[in-house]
Amino acid sequence: MIFQSIFNDIRDILIRIGELQQLRWEDVDFDLNVIHIQRGGGDGKTKDKEDRFIPIHARKLKPILRSLPRKSEMVFLMPDGRQVSPKKLRAYLKSLSKQCGFQNPRQYKLHTFRYFFASYCAQQNLSYKYILEWMGHSSSAILDMYFTMNDRQAQAAMNSLSFTIEKVEN
Repeated sequence: MIFQSIFNDIRDILIRIGELQQLRWEDVDFDLNVIHIQRGGGDGKTKDKEDRFIPIHARKLKPILRSLPRKSEMVFLMPDGRQVSPKKLRAYLKSLSKQCGFQNPRQYKLHTFRYFFASYCAQQNLSYKYILEWMGHSSSAILDMYFTMNDRQAQAAMNSLSFTIEKVEN
């Protein structure tokens, strides 16, 4: 099933539901390995009214996208062939969360995985600018809400500090 393939690699989910719903094959460029996000809101534009380009992960997302059937100009369709319904997509996501054994599976939303993606990128020390652009945020203050402190990483960062005083030669 299409959504299960996507769900299996949650690091690749960083677009909003409206953007996923309105993504067309013409927006996917396999030669340049980018997805052009230009629609997704109620008025046919993105949330912040700005187009953006998201690189396609060569080993994770590209094979999934290439395997999708091209029954429509739309990239993602519901199993019945209709346009993605945000309500049905949320219900399916909750069902998959339960099948995967997640605690409290009803708490998960597509936005949960955007949060995970931003946090994961931060943990991998990716450029703040890349994350801001990929997620479609115009303000770094909004992106700051996604960043979480990872205790293991915080401990490693603290342990990397050297508190020894070096003797200075005159």
